[in-house]
Amino acid sequence: MLLLPTDIVAFLAPFAPLFSQPVWRHVQVLLVGAILAPGRRMVSTVLRAVGLNQLPTFQTYHRVLNRAVWSSLDARQIMLGLLVTTFAATVPLVVGIDATTSAPARPQDRRHRHLPRSGPLQPFPLRQG
Repeated sequence: MLLLPTDIVAFLAPFAPLFSQPVWRHVQVLLVGAILAPGRRMVSTVLRAVGLNQLPTFQTYHRVLNRAVWSSLDARQIMLGLLVTTFAATVPLVVGIDATTSAPARPQDRRHRHLPRSGPLQPFPLRQG
């Protein structure tokens, strides 16, 4: 198991109540790996970033995302609270909300799925007739 510095553990501590103790140990490693990993943040890439890609029990880290019981809504509330307490006292806080993450895809939105995620959104050319 990767032992993290106490500064990082203290920084992540507000999120600890969301997870059981065994799962929390794995979450810390995944979070640090996600910060360090270049490119796409897949579990295998994250484990490679922290030097655990040859771990025989790597599937345990995958289970954090697909079997462990935790609330992403609660995690978002904690994160928002930390951002507000950290930055709102010193500078104006501007929050952008992306409604597409919480709403199911509507049929008219499906035509844009093939577009690349980077760069400006270009309209999909519709066939006439």
